[in-house]
Amino acid sequence: MKMQLIKNLATSMACLGSLLYAPVTHAADPVPLEQNDTSFVQKAAQSGMAEVKMAKLGAEKATNADVKIFAEMLVTDHSKVNEQLKELAATKEVKLSMEPDPAHEATCKKLEDVSSADFDKAFLATMIKGHKKGISSYEAAAKECHDADVKAFATKTLPALKGHLAKAQKLNGESPEEKTATTAGADNTGINARDRDNKKMTPIDQGNNEVDIQSTAQIRKEVVALDNISATAKNVKIITNNGHVTLRGPVNNADEKKIICDIAVRVASKEHVTDELEVKPADK
Repeated sequence: MKMQLIKNLATSMACLGSLLYAPVTHAADPVPLEQNDTSFVQKAAQSGMAEVKMAKLGAEKATNADVKIFAEMLVTDHSKVNEQLKELAATKEVKLSMEPDPAHEATCKKLEDVSSADFDKAFLATMIKGHKKGISSYEAAAKECHDADVKAFATKTLPALKGHLAKAQKLNGESPEEKTATTAGADNTGINARDRDNKKMTPIDQGNNEVDIQSTAQIRKEVVALDNISATAKNVKIITNNGHVTLRGPVNNADEKKIICDIAVRVASKEHVTDELEVKPADK
């Protein structure tokens, strides 16, 4: 009996020793981004902070009501993108500067010094130039970055940047350089502003994962290819987030509403589609 107790004790001590001296395993470290990917994330963050700073200035100094609304929209959209970019950088262990770069700071300073009479024109010109440069950078990232999450972020953000550019050009009396069936004849800025106030889904809420991006792209592709709906209908918002598709915006009639909904249901299934399309009142 005594010998059995000694054997049991020895066995227990051996087990304890193996636990105490077992090698400690750690979660795998995140794979560092390649230099081009890191550079895009860091520059996009600095540019985004500058956009918010200049947009806040625009909301404060603009004299034209539409320009002021546009500036407020930029503050909301770019602030949201900046937060998403911070989250992405954190997961990839990329250090971000908390201040805009000197070039953007100089541009902000120039805007601050513009007189009230000339401010709206100068602000729109700055936004047009900045968004053209931003779109070029994001398009390159969407094609050339190696990290899948970085590419998805760039791809997801591009439609909002292009929408900002088109609106700035319109307010500045310019014709957008690329005017396709998805944007021609439809200006949803007022609706977008209302949606933000009501905390409803807007394009900036588009999901960042591959499935969400592909769902939105497939629905958009089928909608744009239709010959029997208006340009207004082709411009509706299609937002996929966590597998759920939300349709928003104006259409000319109930038939267009049904056609677009049927496409979304076919791609995502009925239980994963929310229809918030609005039929425009008939002209009297």
